[in-house]
Order: sequence, then C-alpha cells, then structure tokens
Amino acid sequence: MSIPDDQLSPISIFTQNEGQLLNNWIENLNKANLQKEPDAKQLKEESKAFFEHLVNTVQNHQIPQVDAASFRPIIDLLKKLLKSRKDLGFGQRDVAVFLLSLKKTFLEMLQDYYKDKNFAFNQEAQNFANIIDILGLITLEALYEEKETLVQRQQEELLLLRDEIKQHMQFAKI
Repeated sequence: MSIPDDQLSPISIFTQNEGQLLNNWIENLNKANLQKEPDAKQLKEESKAFFEHLVNTVQNHQIPQVDAASFRPIIDLLKKLLKSRKDLGFGQRDVAVFLLSLKKTFLEMLQDYYKDKNFAFNQEAQNFANIIDILGLITLEALYEEKETLVQRQQEELLLLRDEIKQHMQFAKI
C-alpha cells in the first residue's frame, strides 16, 4: 500500500483506519487469555472512547513531550476505565493487557505502513511506544493509589472495631 509521505503520520494512519485499528485491538485483546471474558459491546465502546481520547490528545501535542495538563483527559478516562474494569471483576493483569494490546496493535499498523521506510517507522513506533508506556505507568500508579486507599479504609475500619470492642468491654465491666 503506497501512501504519500505527508499522510504517513501515525495520527493520520490511525484515524483513517480507525475501524480496522479498533477491530485489530479487540482481536488482540481476545487473544490475550484474559482472566475474565469481557462483554463485547462494552469492550468496543470503551476501546473506541479510549482511542478517540488518545488521538485527540496526541493530535494537539508533540508526542515525546507528555505533560500532565495535556494528558489529563486521557488519564481521567483511563482511571475511569480502570475502576469500571475492576468493578466488573477484571484483574490487574486484564487491565494491563488492555493497554499492552493497544501498543501491539499500534506497532503492527505502523509497521505495515512504514515497511519501506525503516527510519521513519522506528522513530514513530518509539514515540507511540513511549506514550503507551507512560499510560502503563499511570495505570500502575492508579492501581497503587487504589490499593493504598483500600488499605487506609481497612485500617480505619479496624480502628473503629477496636474502639467498639473497648466500649463493649467497658460496658460489660459495669
């Protein structure tokens, strides 16, 4: 497939082939041996929303320079998806596979379009790999924060139980 050089930007490749990219992404997710089988309709909706947010964020900013302000919408959506997937019973591995399968899909599509332009492919692939890696780190941070919140809540509940037990023991002495 021959495409003029000015149309070889990853964003244009991804947006021009959004349907194929989403289908390939979902196919990669389904091949990933997830611990829990996702609902196909919900998976497609979440994948499409995430993809659109990612494309909109990257379209407006230089890829290698990811700052918190420009990535806030995608980070917020990612955290929402993490919570949604957790609430549906998906494990941490399944959440990570969601992002990693997108990385695989991006790289496969870029490799196809850049097959005769090794330098360009290497640079663009690295740029998008960096974005997905950053989002992976954000995912880990979000999961860690969630665990910390859970542990803190459990500690507070234990303190309340301890206080109740003390009150009951004092009441029993009376």
